[in-house]
Amino acid sequence: MCLFVSTTVAIPPIPDLKAPERKAFLVANVNNLTALSIFAAQGHFLVVSVFNTGHFSRLTGIEDASRMHAGYRDFAANWFYSLWRMGGVSEVLLATYDRDSLRRCLSLGLACFNGASLLQGILGFGKGLANHAVTHGDQEHYRIAWAKPIFIRALMELRRGYSILYSDLDTIWVKDATQNMARVLDESNADVTGMREEMLNTGVLLFRSNERTRALLRLWTDNAYENGQLKSGFHDQRGLYELEGKAWRSCINVATCLEANTEGIASVFM
Repeated sequence: MCLFVSTTVAIPPIPDLKAPERKAFLVANVNNLTALSIFAAQGHFLVVSVFNTGHFSRLTGIEDASRMHAGYRDFAANWFYSLWRMGGVSEVLLATYDRDSLRRCLSLGLACFNGASLLQGILGFGKGLANHAVTHGDQEHYRIAWAKPIFIRALMELRRGYSILYSDLDTIWVKDATQNMARVLDESNADVTGMREEMLNTGVLLFRSNERTRALLRLWTDNAYENGQLKSGFHDQRGLYELEGKAWRSCINVATCLEANTEGIASVFM
């Protein structure tokens, strides 16, 4: 996907991604979500995604695992470069859920969190996610998709006050990624905004840090499973749609966003 948002921003120097002291810090803190969030935050903003090599499905036509994984790493590098070059984002935070993905993520020189612990004992994840080719629409694909809101929820529960911009790694930004979306929230008084197709698309979401968004994320992730197992054929996006009117309500201006907020549920500008 390619997102167009207007504005020109000053581009900071890109960090030295190969600096030994940087690498040492990132490796030492792969299990410390608080330390990594502080490291990656830019002011009150935190730009995040999920790096999982298993998310490259067989629909790509790439059957060789080594080629598939190398291509996924390049995908992530392009994503980060577009954020930096077009939007001035010089640090990001990626969640990984298996050992191989963590290793490949760290090779980019970016902040990478070992998120396997977030998945233990829930959704039937067991020891982590698949790091092999996954067919779009099968149960493993759905499990990978749910890793997204689980990660965002964990960050929000840190209560550090960051607005969190989640962007799938197949997103290429051609203008500023953060300030314009933040302006939408400020001008509408909404809690969440993002990419819209027929409905809200979970591939790009910006969350304001408050109790309404934390409640939304808790209900969203809790909606994924029953009896300790992921609901069959149940995607994260469908799980979010089901909560409309219960945990969030769409809004188009200050008045409608405030109406949702007054009800105690998250307002989502669409």
